[in-house]
Amino acid sequence: MIIKVMKKIILSLSILFIVSCTKDSFTDTELEKVIDTVPIADNPFSVTYTPDYTKPSYYTRLPFPENVKNGTYREFSNWHPPLEAVVLDYDKDGYLDIIDNQSDYGVFRRNSILFLKGNSSGKLDIDRENSYKHTGLIHGRKGLVGDYNGDGWPDVFFIGHGYDVVDGNPRDEYPIMLLNNQGKDFEYRAFESVVGFFHTGASGDIDNDGDLDILVIDGTKGVSNSYIFINDGSGNFEKKTLDQYSSIPNNLYDSFFQKWTVELKDIDNNGYLDIIIAGAPDMYDSTPPTIMLNSANGFTSKIELPREPVYKLVVDIDFYDFDGDGIDELILNRTPLNYISYKVTIHSLTSDEYLTTTYFNNSEYTGQTSDKWMYWISIIEKDGELYLKGDDMYTPHEWIFEDGKFKKIK
Repeated sequence: MIIKVMKKIILSLSILFIVSCTKDSFTDTELEKVIDTVPIADNPFSVTYTPDYTKPSYYTRLPFPENVKNGTYREFSNWHPPLEAVVLDYDKDGYLDIIDNQSDYGVFRRNSILFLKGNSSGKLDIDRENSYKHTGLIHGRKGLVGDYNGDGWPDVFFIGHGYDVVDGNPRDEYPIMLLNNQGKDFEYRAFESVVGFFHTGASGDIDNDGDLDILVIDGTKGVSNSYIFINDGSGNFEKKTLDQYSSIPNNLYDSFFQKWTVELKDIDNNGYLDIIIAGAPDMYDSTPPTIMLNSANGFTSKIELPREPVYKLVVDIDFYDFDGDGIDELILNRTPLNYISYKVTIHSLTSDEYLTTTYFNNSEYTGQTSDKWMYWISIIEKDGELYLKGDDMYTPHEWIFEDGKFKKIK
């Protein structure tokens, strides 16, 4: 997603790190030592763009500062960098901050949520007023940022799925919300009555009443344990499973099964947020990547995108209007079911046209067999240039858009 977001995390991924999936929990002294060694050229934490936090979460996710190098942190990791840390200026002091669950999946435990504040010296300080007060997630998968209670300050909603498998069954986790009190402290809400294998989610005004609702997907159980949290405008939510939500007809139920990534976006520009969802279409005979089109009558139709015979699993989604017609193209980040290598595919949202070779230089949209899968992809506009970036935990990948084609440069 355009710098806007990073998505994924995305984005998200780079630094996340820091302390997240570490060998063991860091002491305060060790954390400060790690943070103090971040290589800084210019101040990477200066705010250059502030999202509109009343918009869908796709538009509010910021990428990690480029000057913060992946390798600085990953040497400490015994698991992949967490996907759920978020970047935002939560105290509105003009410098980017980081809120990190400190997921420690490799040792199966919940650590305390860590708050890191960017400063004028180009470094990160531990926010001791907020850090170590609240319990994070075992395996955080995504962090959503938005003004959920309408007070003008960005809040955070964390999604996780717990252990992958214990005794042959997934072990679930509950979402966490942090409501921002003007950058001073955070109201912590653990949705302990809502437990699932939540791999993804998104927020946006699903019911068109002027506030942000939240969509959370349990890919293992589908609609029976996937939720829409309906906001009353003040950050209080009514929970409904998707099979209880009348705007989603039962002929769309199968589209939520075995899905691991989702975004909310008005694809057809009709004023209603559509659901774009994808995952593992060839596991358990589930559906391919799907766009569920929303209108005044609810989600009444869908577009199914092509399956891939080898790169069957979709792990991330982004969008960009390459041809300038006012309608975004869809970018999918794919991997085989054995998570070896990657493939980026581009699709038209107005036809069944397959656009990958239209927008890539040669076959540079596919990784080598020696490559790992990419955790996230992100379209980023910078200094008048357009880039596609991705990360496989160890190796950053980068393409530049020149003469109508993406060219691999890293």
